[in-house]
Amino acid sequence: MAGDGSEGIQAVFEARNRSGSPMAFAAFDVLEVDGHSVMGEPWTARRKRLEDLLEAPSPGLCLNSR
Repeated sequence: MAGDGSEGIQAVFEARNRSGSPMAFAAFDVLEVDGHSVMGEPWTARRKRLEDLLEAPSPGLCLNSR
């Protein structure tokens, strides 16, 4: 029986609460800030916004510019 795809996201929700779970979050752009679209801004401006939002990252979170 084929699934509807929700099994994968359910596994993510379960894994995020498990200690030592090998999960990662990658943010490479920001499209909205405080309910306002910033999609019309140049990528460099959106990237700066993202860096500002992640200025005080939580443990294990790093900003990697490639």
